[in-house]
Amino acid sequence: MRNPFGLIYVVLRGGRHRVPLTVADIYATLESPPNPRQRDAIELLDGPLRIIAGPGSGKTHALVVRTLNLVCCRGIPPGRIVLVTFTERAARELQDRIRLYANRLPGVPKQLAELNVGTIHWFCGVVLRRHHPTLRRYEPLDALGQKLFIHRRLNEICEDLRPGGQYLGRWRSKSSGVQGLAAWLTKITEETITSAQLRASGDPFLDMLATAYERYRTALTESGYLDFSAILRELYDLLVNDHAALQTAQAEYSHFMIDEYQDTNYVQEEVLLRLAAPNYNIAVVGDDDQSLYRFRGATVRNILEFGDRLRALGRQSRTVPLEVNYRSHPLVIQAYRDFMSDCNWVAEGNPFRAAHDVVPDPTKQFGNYAAAVGLSGTPAALADLVQLLIQRRAVQDASQVALLFYSVASDGRETITALRQRGIECYAPRAGRFLDHEEVRHAVGVLWAIGGFSDDDPERPVSGPVSETCDWASTCLAHLRRHAQAADLSAWLDARRRDIDALQRGQDISASLLDLLYQALRYDPLRTVLGDPIAATNLGYLTSLLRVFQQQFGFHVIHGGNKQYLPWALWTSFFYLLHSTGVDDVEKEESAPLGMVQVMTIHQAKGLEFPVVVVGSIDRTARASKEIDQLLGPLYPRGAFEPTQRVTEFDWRRLFYVGFSRAQHLLITYSDGAPYRFFRPMLQRLPRCGGVNWDDIVRLVPREPIVPPKQKPILSLTGHINVYRRCTRQYEFFNEDGFAPSFAAQVFFGTVVHQTIEDIHRHVLDGRPEPLEEALIDQYFQRNSELLRRRGIHPLAPNQREEAKAHVLRYFNANRDRLRNVIDTEVEVMLEQDRYVLDGRVDLIRSDDGALEMVDFKAQRRLDQGAEFDAYSDQLALYWHLLEERYGKRPDRAILYYTGEEQVDQARVMVDLSRADIRDVVQRFDGTAQLILARQFELRHYPPRDTCRACDFKHYCRRAEADVGH
Repeated sequence: MRNPFGLIYVVLRGGRHRVPLTVADIYATLESPPNPRQRDAIELLDGPLRIIAGPGSGKTHALVVRTLNLVCCRGIPPGRIVLVTFTERAARELQDRIRLYANRLPGVPKQLAELNVGTIHWFCGVVLRRHHPTLRRYEPLDALGQKLFIHRRLNEICEDLRPGGQYLGRWRSKSSGVQGLAAWLTKITEETITSAQLRASGDPFLDMLATAYERYRTALTESGYLDFSAILRELYDLLVNDHAALQTAQAEYSHFMIDEYQDTNYVQEEVLLRLAAPNYNIAVVGDDDQSLYRFRGATVRNILEFGDRLRALGRQSRTVPLEVNYRSHPLVIQAYRDFMSDCNWVAEGNPFRAAHDVVPDPTKQFGNYAAAVGLSGTPAALADLVQLLIQRRAVQDASQVALLFYSVASDGRETITALRQRGIECYAPRAGRFLDHEEVRHAVGVLWAIGGFSDDDPERPVSGPVSETCDWASTCLAHLRRHAQAADLSAWLDARRRDIDALQRGQDISASLLDLLYQALRYDPLRTVLGDPIAATNLGYLTSLLRVFQQQFGFHVIHGGNKQYLPWALWTSFFYLLHSTGVDDVEKEESAPLGMVQVMTIHQAKGLEFPVVVVGSIDRTARASKEIDQLLGPLYPRGAFEPTQRVTEFDWRRLFYVGFSRAQHLLITYSDGAPYRFFRPMLQRLPRCGGVNWDDIVRLVPREPIVPPKQKPILSLTGHINVYRRCTRQYEFFNEDGFAPSFAAQVFFGTVVHQTIEDIHRHVLDGRPEPLEEALIDQYFQRNSELLRRRGIHPLAPNQREEAKAHVLRYFNANRDRLRNVIDTEVEVMLEQDRYVLDGRVDLIRSDDGALEMVDFKAQRRLDQGAEFDAYSDQLALYWHLLEERYGKRPDRAILYYTGEEQVDQARVMVDLSRADIRDVVQRFDGTAQLILARQFELRHYPPRDTCRACDFKHYCRRAEADVGH
C-alpha cells in the first residue's frame, strides 16, 4: 500500500520555504521557561525516553513544547507525530495547549491540525481502519455498550456452560454474569491469551471461559462491533501476522509520545512498540505512583520495566524525572510524600516503585498556615466546614472546592445531602443518579406505557431484582399521569398502546421506540422541559441510550412479530441493567458550573487540580481486584508481576496519593468512622481541624482566579455548518443537546453508496491481489448493507437496494480505467481559525491527464443549478480552500460526481470557482461558525419542507408553531 498522506503532501505542498525555528525561539515565547529537567524532556528527541512526571510537575507543558520542537525545529511533518493520552478530556487539553503555544510562534506549518492527538483507543482505531482489509467500518463499543452486547447474548455465549444453574459455574444472576464475564473477557483480550492456552490450563472454569470467549469474539465480528480491548487485539494480530501492513504503518509515523504510561496494558505496549520500531523514537510519560486502573487491565510494570524492555529490543532508554511540583503547598506535598513512604515498596527483593521524588517550587513563596489537616466527624460536620470556607471567601467560588471519594454513590451521598440542606449546591455527575431526574422519569413512563408489561400480563416478573425495575418504571408512568399537564399525553399514550396491541403478524406501526418518544415530545410536560438546557441534555442522553438498545436488540420498527418480545428486551434486559447498576449524569461541561461544589470520584479527579480538596473514604476497608490476575497470571506473556499479598496496599496508596495530590492550597482528609490502617500514621502527623486557627487559614490561603476552560471546538462542514444552515433548531437538539437521530432510508441509501465506492478506491490504493470485478464489488456492497442494518439504520426496500448497487456499478464501469490515478480517498482536511477548527473530508483526490482533481460524490441524479447545487458548490469551494491553506497549492479541478447518471459525461459536473468566489464562501462559512459559537439557535427562517418532513422533531415543532399562531 502506498502512503497516501505522504503522497498528497508531496503533490499539494508546492515547496513553500520556511526558515526553521530553534528551540530557544520557542522558549522565548513561554510565560514559564522550562527547568533543566523539563528541557531534557523537550530536547531529547531521538530514541526511547522515559519521563517520570510527578504531580504538578508540568508534564503537559513539556509535552506541548516537545511537540513544537519536533514540528518547528526538526521539521517533522505533523501527521508523522503521535501524541496519545488516557482520556478525551486530556487529549483536548493537549490540542488546545499546542494551538495556544503555536499561535505565539512565527511560521508554524498550517498542517499542525494533522497531529495525531487523542486517546490510545482512538489512535489504534485509526491505524486499524486504515490497514485492516475487513475491519474498516466496525462500530466501537464503550463499557456500557459491551455490557449490553453481552447481556443480550449471555444465554447464547453461555449455552451449555451453566453447571449448577450458574453462568460458567460462578455467577447466579444475569446481571452479575454480565459484569463478571465482561471483566474476564477483556483481560483475556488485553493479555493476548488464546483459547488453547485457557483449555490447556486444566482449570474447569478457564475451559468454559475459552468457549465463552470464542463465542463472544465471533458474535462481535459478525455484528460489526469491537469493544475497546478488541480494537487493540485486532491491531496487534494484524501487526504480528501481516508484515506488509506492519511496514506500511511504521512508515507513516516517526515520533511517539505516550502520556499516562503507567495506566497502559500489555497489548497497548506491544502495539506501540511495534509501530515505533525500528527507530524507537518513543517517549513514555507517567508516574508509577499514580497508577489507578488495574481493574481495567492496566499494569504499572510497563513504566517500571520500560528500560528493561527496550534493552531486550537492543536499544538503550534514558530516564528524565520531573520532580518540581508547581501545584501544591509544601505541607500538602510533605503529607502525601510521607504517606507513600509509610509503605515498604520492596517485596521478594524487587522494588515496585521507581526512584523519584516530589519537591515544592523553590521560586515560590508560600503562606505559613496549616495547609494539610484532618477532619473526623459526621457528614454534617464536613458540610459545616465547607460552608465556612465558602462564606469566609477562602475560595473565589464554590466550584474551587472539590470533595473526592472512592465512590460518590456509596460514600458521598450523605455529604451531598448535608451540603444541600445548607443551601450549597453540588455538581456530582458520577453519583449514578441520572435515572432520578424528573424529565428522565417522565420519558421512562412514556416508554413503559408504550412497551411495558400490562398490569394483567401473566408474563410480568413479580419477584426478584427484575421486578424492581418493572415496578420503578410503572411508578414513573403513574407519576407522569398525575402531572397537571399530562392529560393530552396520557390519551395519546393509551391510543398508541392500543395500536401496538392490535398488531398482527405482517403489520407494523412504521415507527421505532425512539420515533414514538420523539412524537411524545409534542405534549406537556415533556415539551416544556425542552426549554431547559440541562433537562434537554438529559433527554438527549436518554435517546442515545435508547438508540443503543435498538441497535443491540434489533428493534428498528415495532411490528406484530416482535411486540411480545419488546417488554422482555426493554425492561428485563436493557433498563434492568441501567437501573441495577446506575447511570452517571452527562458530563457536558469541562468544569463544574460556577457556584457548585464539585463532588467526584478520585479516579475522575485524575489530571485535575483544585484550591481546596477534601479526600474522604479513608475509613473504607481497602480492597483490590486480584482474582483475575491470580487465575490468569500464569498465562500472561510476561507472567504475574506484583506479589498478590501486596496488591491491595499498593493500589490503595496509589489511589489516595492521586486524591491528596490534587490539592493546591488546602488538603483536608475526612472520615466519619475509624480510619483504615493504611492512613493512621498520616493522620497522626496531621493537625486536627478542631486544633487549627481557621482565621489564619482563611486569611493566608491564596485566592486562585476563576479561569474557565477555553477549548477550541472542532466544527465539521457536514455535521455542524450544513446542519445549522439547514435548521438552527435541529442543530440545537442534535448537536448541542445530544439527541440521537432516528435514521431514515435515505441515509442508508447515500451511506451504502459512498462506503462501497470508498471500498473500490481502497482496494486500488492497497494494491490488493484480488481482481476488482463486479462480483467483489457486490461483496463489498452486501457487507456494508448488512453492517448498516445491524446498527439500526432502517434498511432499504429490495428495489431501492438494487438501485443503490446500480449507482456503485455505474461509477465503477464508467471509471474503471481512471482508478489507477487515485491518490487518496476520504481525505480529512482541517483549518485552524481563531476560535474554532474547521474540519472536512474530501471524497476523492486523483490525478487526471496531469491535472489534480478533487471529487465529491452525490448519490442522486444530476444537478447543475438551484439552491442545492449552490450548497454543493460551496462545499467544494471550502474543501478547495482547506487544501490550499494546508499545502500551499490548489487542486486544478473540482468535480461533483452524480452516481445516479448513466453516462459519465452527465455524471461529472465541473464546478468553476474563482478566488473571489472562494473568499465569499469562506466568509459565509465563518459567519455561520460564529453564530454557532454564540449559541444563536432561535429559528429565524423555516427550513425546506423535505427537511422538516424527515426530522424527528417535526411533531414538536408543529405543536410549538401552533401555540404561537403559525
